[in-house]
Amino acid sequence: MKDLKFLPKEIMNLNEKKIISLNKDYIKEFSKVYLNPSKVDKFLRKNSDRIENDIKTKFKKLQLHKDFAIYANGGFGRKEMFPSSDVDLSLIEINKVKNYENLENFISFMWDRGYKVGHSVRSISDIKKISKKDLKEFTSYLTRRAIISNESIDKKITKALSGLWTRNNFYNHKFIEQQRRHSEFHSSAYNLEPDLKESPGTLRDFQSALWILQHCYNLDTFDSINEANVLDGEFNKTLKAYNFIKSLRFATNIATEKNRLSFEAQVEISTYAKLNKKSSKLSVEKMMKDFYENASILSYFNEIIYERFNEKTESIFSKKIYGIYKNKNKIGIRNCDLKQNRDLIFDIFIEIGKSKNINVIDTQTKSQIKKNINLIDKKFRRDNFHSKQFLEILRSKYNLSSILKTMKTLGVLQAYIPEFAEVVGQMQFDLFHIYTVDEHTFKVVRNMRQMKLFQQKGFEL
Repeated sequence: MKDLKFLPKEIMNLNEKKIISLNKDYIKEFSKVYLNPSKVDKFLRKNSDRIENDIKTKFKKLQLHKDFAIYANGGFGRKEMFPSSDVDLSLIEINKVKNYENLENFISFMWDRGYKVGHSVRSISDIKKISKKDLKEFTSYLTRRAIISNESIDKKITKALSGLWTRNNFYNHKFIEQQRRHSEFHSSAYNLEPDLKESPGTLRDFQSALWILQHCYNLDTFDSINEANVLDGEFNKTLKAYNFIKSLRFATNIATEKNRLSFEAQVEISTYAKLNKKSSKLSVEKMMKDFYENASILSYFNEIIYERFNEKTESIFSKKIYGIYKNKNKIGIRNCDLKQNRDLIFDIFIEIGKSKNINVIDTQTKSQIKKNINLIDKKFRRDNFHSKQFLEILRSKYNLSSILKTMKTLGVLQAYIPEFAEVVGQMQFDLFHIYTVDEHTFKVVRNMRQMKLFQQKGFEL
């Protein structure tokens, strides 16, 4: 095992020694964590508890609890403290006379302990005023966790936040916020060096979906989400994917102090996972294939939550064609059993390819297709009618690249062309590609279509 690079090499205090010890333990156990990702929570909680104990001890020693309540926000609020995480704190004024000098001493103490502290000091009226204009501020208080506070203060914060952001307004702004974030990563979960915190299909996608569930559906615990059957019984699978990405982020923070899973970090971390002792390249390929599989699960979860909120406000379906309805930019299957109507699996993609404006399959239909993916069996693949359907999809006038990506997301493409499953999440170790084989293929299809349709100068076919 390589030397841990997380901390500087100068003389370490007791706190730094505890951190290094925890990180070493994590690397030793990483092969087990890899197989059972929920084990990462033990290490995240240990980090969080250590920080929280320091806060409580110093806060009370300085008598600050008489003038301020203190809350944990962000990852600290979730008790998900990674080696490179910031410690986000919100201090709430509870008295008119405040001990600001000791507050400064407290913040200095936190930095001296090696914590990267992000903090704000607010009155209750400040919370209301700022959160009304700042969605990120509102979200941080929405997901707060009390460290030193009481029920009365918590109720005042809840009251201050009440009614500031309607469900529609919250959703619309979060959607725009997410689009901007995704665009920074080319809107793809299949970049070869992903940011494990912010890239599509990673931790922020999961957390963003949770914020929608909490504020727009009043589902604020994993148990309540499970009971609401948000993902037709697949939420536990999503949680496992979330834990897997967390486990990689923890290891990446130890190896590089960053959230970006670089090529160098991939090689190092895959050796910790002990996936293939014979070949480091095969180990990396296996680990990254697992990563992309789990990232696709989180992307799907995020997509379903955002789309489902949109569907709540839609009008009745305007048109039906052979069990398929069309409504604005959306298409789906209603009142039709796929087991008795297998042709509809390809039909829905054919219909999307006929229209420039229809590009979204409704969440119920997506779920139905995923549940019945086993209908695309050997008999289905050998059927000439389905072969003609597939060729018709490939001749789509519109949306071909996005159609193929959706077919892959739902498992249709892999079921119909089993060989394609082998390149899903497959890396290319060279300087000419920044995407996986499957993602690169879809982009080539898109670019070729654009050259054909628009006859771009210099790219005539």
